Amino acid sequence: MTQKKLQSLLGTMEMQSLNLIVGGVNDAQIKVLSDFSKAFNIKYVVPFSQSNGEVLNNGNIFQVNPMLSSSYNKASSAFFADIQKFKYYFCKWRAER
Repeated sequence: MTQKKLQSLLGTMEMQSLNLIVGGVNDAQIKVLSDFSKAFNIKYVVPFSQSNGEVLNNGNIFQVNPMLSSSYNKASSAFFADIQKFKYYFCKWRAER
């Protein structure tokens, strides 16, 4: 997803009323999503292990490390059992070529 497309998506009312954002695959996307989460007080999970300073500047960011494949089923079951009460949107980014 280009930065322009990401900015456009984040400008919608639906995105501004989310409870949680998960994503960002590079430093530029993480910065945009961090600023957005801070501005709208939305929790934001960076799902990849990256050394990114945004986590130090935004109390809404949670940075996680990828887990072992044996933990996927248990973690996803717990996540989806708890998330039923929230509004959420999953984005899939394709690498730009």
